[in-house]
Amino acid sequence: MKVGFYTLLYIADFESLRLSRTTVCGEERILVYLRNCNTLASTLARNGMGELTVLTNNAQYLNGLKQTYDFSFQITEINFSLNVPHDIGFYSAHFKIDAYRYLGTLSSEYSFLLDNDMVCVSPMPDCMKRLVERQAAVYYAFPIRDVEKHDVSIMRQIDPNIVSGQWVGGEFIGGTDKFFSRLYSIIMSFADRYFQMKDLVFHQGDEMLTSIAIEKMVMENECLLVEGGNIGLSYRYYSIHENRPLAFYKSWFYHLICDKSFLASPEVAVCQNNEAFFAMYERYRCRVVRMKKLYHGVRNFWK
Repeated sequence: MKVGFYTLLYIADFESLRLSRTTVCGEERILVYLRNCNTLASTLARNGMGELTVLTNNAQYLNGLKQTYDFSFQITEINFSLNVPHDIGFYSAHFKIDAYRYLGTLSSEYSFLLDNDMVCVSPMPDCMKRLVERQAAVYYAFPIRDVEKHDVSIMRQIDPNIVSGQWVGGEFIGGTDKFFSRLYSIIMSFADRYFQMKDLVFHQGDEMLTSIAIEKMVMENECLLVEGGNIGLSYRYYSIHENRPLAFYKSWFYHLICDKSFLASPEVAVCQNNEAFFAMYERYRCRVVRMKKLYHGVRNFWK
């Protein structure tokens, strides 16, 4: 079965991006995301995973930037129809739901949808190869102990059948066209209720929609779903909180959620191998991340 890797970059001119103590917007913000995409694409390629495709609502604009900066990913424009309120947090992230719908149209393919700020650091593990052969779906769930209890209660108001309140991000999710079609269908059955309750939600974004749908699919037992964090497929690494180096967790993918500026560096995208990437990241972590920890510690002391 063919395997494809995708990421979403929805263009919304009114959004901004917070990087450390700086806010960027406009084309500067888009370039940060595109450089993250380029780093992800290069890590996929050097580990034999093939090309990355960026799904967007404005391929003409992104293709112009791709040509200017010589980025190495593919770009596909898809239709976006989800009615997302403009005043909601993480507006663009909600359009991952439309990306699910698109992936549901790709027959005879096993597709992964990844966040831009991720890296691949090894060839596909044997366990993942077996899951692809069995056409099992995979996803990454945040540890339940760290999930905001208020949001779990909102999930149960949206769907009273929710039990675990497992928090699933769209940062790492893979499956066949049938899986993504079913995921999209379930989300659309309650999306209006989520948007009606958006002002009560602590963490606005695609995560709550995906979390509810995944739990419903697990309860329905329609297909095999596997949480990838427990078997070394993906790990969300909060560099400003972690005390262990990145390589300690021995994962296929890492989500470097605090390190978009690092991933946007051209030097990172051209690392020759995984060992060089780990060494570069550890130097960055020791230098920059410790400064971040000091900054946050001083700021919290004076609150």
